[in-house]
Amino acid sequence: MVDLVALIGVLADIPLIGPLLAGVLPFILVLGIVVFVHEYGHYIVGRWCGIHSDAFSLGFGPELFGWTDRRGTRWKLSAIPLGGYVLFKGDANAASLPDDEAVAELTPQERRHTLPGAPIWARMATVAAGPIFNFILSLVIFAGLALALGVRSDAPVIADLSADGQAAGAGLQVGDRIVSVDGVAVDSFTGFFDLMSGRSGEPRTVLVERGGQSVSLPISFSQPPKVASVVPDSAAERACLKPGDVILKADGQVIADFTDLQAAVAARPEQSVTFQIEREGKVLTREITPQWVETIDPETEEFIRVPRIGISAAHNIGIVAGRESVGVIEAIGLGADQIRRVIGTSLTYLSAIFSGKADGSALSGPIGIAKASAQAASVGWSFYIGLVAVVSTAIGFLNLLPVPVLDGGHLVFYALEAARGKPLSERVIGFAMQVGLASLLVLMVFATWNDIGPWVGQLSDAMSGNSVDCGGE
Repeated sequence: MVDLVALIGVLADIPLIGPLLAGVLPFILVLGIVVFVHEYGHYIVGRWCGIHSDAFSLGFGPELFGWTDRRGTRWKLSAIPLGGYVLFKGDANAASLPDDEAVAELTPQERRHTLPGAPIWARMATVAAGPIFNFILSLVIFAGLALALGVRSDAPVIADLSADGQAAGAGLQVGDRIVSVDGVAVDSFTGFFDLMSGRSGEPRTVLVERGGQSVSLPISFSQPPKVASVVPDSAAERACLKPGDVILKADGQVIADFTDLQAAVAARPEQSVTFQIEREGKVLTREITPQWVETIDPETEEFIRVPRIGISAAHNIGIVAGRESVGVIEAIGLGADQIRRVIGTSLTYLSAIFSGKADGSALSGPIGIAKASAQAASVGWSFYIGLVAVVSTAIGFLNLLPVPVLDGGHLVFYALEAARGKPLSERVIGFAMQVGLASLLVLMVFATWNDIGPWVGQLSDAMSGNSVDCGGE
């Protein structure tokens, strides 16, 4: 298999190709795959149901190139790579608003091959197929990754150790099974790390099973308040923190480890904190205001808001857990659970927005997806393919929302038609479509602003002279 990371590294050195590869190309590939599968679901199920497709477009706007197949469907690639559509016979536009006048001029036999003239069951199946195909794609990818890579084992058996990690220096060895910590039994790596945390640097008595014998080791893991990475557009980045910086004090309070730093930040949300940091032997002072960050608790899957400054810890325990192979049935189950988690997280966040518990600042638009695509591609093929599955699930879920213009809105129209015994009027559908389209445009603008807002703020600060100049530090 091609080493994606190495390939990206080579291409990134080529003028003009590097910037394209860094953001635009990975984004177009992710969205292109997801959109093609979604629209193909509409197309193929519609065809099975006897509904003719006039056009299949990947992208919006002017056609770049295309061809017409023997069934009369125009397949085309369009200029704006932010979606796609299938234009069925009888549709007035890409949003599948029915063209009642054109349909009325057709014979009954011809009308049956239009979307508006097809039976309700055929229309519902055709519309629902897009999101369903997205979920199928996600399931195939998630299950395929589980089959190819296995799943991380939580059994407390050390599969490998980093040579420069703390665990190797403490005397642990590959193959050791961790039995207990200070007499408390351990049955998982999660339990082991839970017991080892909380008293950074203090020795614990760890009992391991090694070669059929029990070995007792005094072990301590430290989590120094050293910066491993800085989150883009975060308070820490705006204050010019850099990887390698060591946090010494927060408002005069000595920071002994990363846990102390987390406590100091949690106690002062949206309050300016004076940090003393050490960088290359020099002590610097920085004013940083922890900001609320909207996130989902991975354990409870509940929405929470937590104060953050935007850094990660630089600690290297160096224990590598093993991986277990799985069968096809188990892999499918794991894939389905991943889809459930993505949808559950989306529902939790949306309900938090509508209930006023969240301000929507974590919503991301095309630029955010482009950033994630570039980052995933730079890490490795499995991360990039996994992102395709996540985006596919999100697109499928989004399209099932009961919003006019979206697939879920069309399904509501069809359900009302079935209940009433006749379709809604063209005027009602047209008005609902306009409201739905306006809502989506507002949402897209808001999400895009979340992506570019920090850049605009930094530009404004720079122009007004209020920005911090990190040059030369």
